Amino acid sequence: MPEIREVEAQGLQLQHAIQQAENQDQSNFSVLKAIWADATEKEAQRSQPNSRFQKYLVDRVTPHCGFLRGQGNHQTPLYPPHLVYSIVNLTPDRMSTLGLHSGHRNIGWTACAIILELGKVNFMLSLLTHTSVNLYTREQWENSICVASWKTRSFSNPPFETLIPHPVHAHLAFLEMVADELAEILRNKLKFTKRPAIVVVRGMKSLHGIGVYTSLEIFAMAGEDAAFFKIARLKHFTFPSSFGGISMPFQDGSTSRRFLVLLYANGIARTLMGTLPYVILCRDKLLRPAMHGGVLAPTVKHRLQYCDWLSVYGKDKFYCTSREANLIDEYVKTLANIELSLEPFYRNAGKQATLRPFFTSTMSAKPISLFDTFEPGRIKPALQQKDLNLGHLIFSHTSWKAFGFSPPLKSDPITGLFQRLGLVKSTNFLRDHNFYTPLFLEPCSRRQRRSTYSYHNINQFWSMTPCFPPNLFDSEKDIETWTRRKKSTAEITKLAFGQWPLSSFRVLSGQDRHNKLFRSLVNKNTGDVAVGPLEYCGSGRMVKDSHGRELLAVCWGDVGSLSPTLVRREISGLARRKKKLDRKGTKKKAMSTRHRQHITKTVDTLLNGKNR
Repeated sequence: MPEIREVEAQGLQLQHAIQQAENQDQSNFSVLKAIWADATEKEAQRSQPNSRFQKYLVDRVTPHCGFLRGQGNHQTPLYPPHLVYSIVNLTPDRMSTLGLHSGHRNIGWTACAIILELGKVNFMLSLLTHTSVNLYTREQWENSICVASWKTRSFSNPPFETLIPHPVHAHLAFLEMVADELAEILRNKLKFTKRPAIVVVRGMKSLHGIGVYTSLEIFAMAGEDAAFFKIARLKHFTFPSSFGGISMPFQDGSTSRRFLVLLYANGIARTLMGTLPYVILCRDKLLRPAMHGGVLAPTVKHRLQYCDWLSVYGKDKFYCTSREANLIDEYVKTLANIELSLEPFYRNAGKQATLRPFFTSTMSAKPISLFDTFEPGRIKPALQQKDLNLGHLIFSHTSWKAFGFSPPLKSDPITGLFQRLGLVKSTNFLRDHNFYTPLFLEPCSRRQRRSTYSYHNINQFWSMTPCFPPNLFDSEKDIETWTRRKKSTAEITKLAFGQWPLSSFRVLSGQDRHNKLFRSLVNKNTGDVAVGPLEYCGSGRMVKDSHGRELLAVCWGDVGSLSPTLVRREISGLARRKKKLDRKGTKKKAMSTRHRQHITKTVDTLLNGKNR
């Protein structure tokens, strides 16, 4: 499924394209003339022989098509039911009554769907993974899209989604939904004990649109990017820092508060593009350079620029402030010393950011400090909000006042939840307010660079800090429990390092890590894609002719814009990319005779106009 920043970008792109068409071309979007769609594989097989749908070509949807879209058992007719004559609808409305009556102002979006307000009904377009939204001219539609099958274009019509409160535009409703879900998690602790914290977060209904890489970005911005390593007690013991496990979700209060700040509307400044300045930057700096009319056609250069919008995901190195760099260096050094000690350590419950050795014979009993690598500047727009600001939950009321901020005038659902649970004054894993004064550093201080850490479990995990060593446990009780489960007669002091419980996370290094980097995925010239709104299929392509001039192709096999020679070259290139025959860094391979014959047949069908 798409992640929320992709939907934000697609919505902005469509909104801008329609506004531009209204202003420059005097286009009118107030009347809906027809609904076109691609048939699915099964729908194409059920269609009439030699029909456009059977040939995998886009066609008008009629009341008799019977096409359904949606999830599982919740599918609904693609053709609006109130436009169809029936016993219960003797006077159906005309399609001409529907339309974008206010133009681009009728375009909206949720966390994972774009909504077109068409009058009496709304059209909800849920984006499949890597599917783009474009605005075509009539000429582009008739001469390019309509004559190419969706198998040639490499994109088709996506299904619908359910409505979730938007974290920016309906932030209070969003907060209430988050608080209700968190309360439910607390009531059913055992249900969530065998899942990493980050997996539980992705599964929350209120956080629909927070997917694999967006959640990693949020954890990193909250200063708790290692929290996704938290696995169930008594199963794996590669514990992170203070977010704690889902089995005890909010005992480590400060980090979970920082995480929640990022989740609520104005707190996801960079990750969700929730604030107005960031929306403008996304539109003007990221999308507009790649837009040609209403079509998004990013080049490799445009796609590579999106890496600068990421904090850690797919990056080899990242920029940080000197303050954040010092926290990271101390964090890494502390974990390295613990790993070399070969002695089990545990979190000192109820104390501020401290770890203790299980025995005091090999190391001093003095607790070791381990502070979270949190930089307030990463969530600056959230901490500067006047309404529903959660800064007092992050730093405590006392520290928040010391920074010169006043406590919020009205409560919010998240603060109310923490108050009911008695966690407002719970453990803090941050340095004191003197360390964080001034709260926000000047931009010039963001000059330090540090390397990311990458791991793989079911998905990729990118972090600013390394995973906890296997001899670092969450509590003293966990060490004792693990020792009993080992059923060893040896004393725990004699246990070798190699006998510590193993982590299910595999370290990505060398060529394996290089292949997963954002820039490597974009540059290797295959059908693989990275992440972000510029990686979606359905986007146009800028094609150079023999004279070096750039031409816009709205899809693969665009016979309406390209010469026959260029069409043949593009279709052949697409086939080679899908087969990874032109992958950079490897020797080019020839296509098989069967594949060449298939390409020739596809090109001849397009050029001879058999699909018109």
